Formats: sequence, C-alpha cells, structure tokens
Amino acid sequence: MSTKHVSSLPIEKVEGVSEAVIDRQIDLFIALMHADIADPTMLDGVPNRASLALIPDDDPEVADYALQAGWAGVKRGKNVYFLHLTRDADGAITIKWPADMLPPLDRDNQ
Repeated sequence: MSTKHVSSLPIEKVEGVSEAVIDRQIDLFIALMHADIADPTMLDGVPNRASLALIPDDDPEVADYALQAGWAGVKRGKNVYFLHLTRDADGAITIKWPADMLPPLDRDNQ
C-alpha cells in the first residue's frame, strides 16, 4: 500500500444528495484503497495529506456529489485533490490522467 496519508472528504449532507449516493462514494473510496494495495504506485501523484474527491466516470450522481463536497472543502481551506476514476469491465479501478472528463463546476450555486 502507498505510504501516502490521504483521506476521503468528510462525509456530509449535501442538499438533494441521498444516503445511497453517499454510500456509493464510500464504496468507491474503499475500492480505491484496495486498488492501491494491489498497485502501491497508484497514488504516487497525489499530494501527501490530501483529502480525496473521487470523481467516477460511471456514476454521475456520485461525481456531482464529490464535486460539490470537494468544492466545499476547498472553500474551507482543505487540501482537496480531485481524482477522476474509471473502472474496467471487471470493476477494477484506475486513475484517469489527466482529469479531462470532469464536468464544469457551477460555482455560482455553491
């Protein structure tokens, strides 16, 4: 496993976000940690002590939640690192570099 000290963003209620979406975000973080165990270099590009905002390309609701929570963390002064993740047919997670598929952030509504 990576020697990085990273964490998921604090799980918090975002207006209009269901518990199911938050649960899927938690599951995604757990899957990323399992992937990091399998490939200890996976998180090498992530700054130490960063809070991760995980943006999956296969779940728009979770992606939207992560963007909102990530932006809220940035506004609170947190070191937030946005990771765009993709899954293969077997469900294995990889980090997609660069994060070119992120939807635009609507900062006016944050």
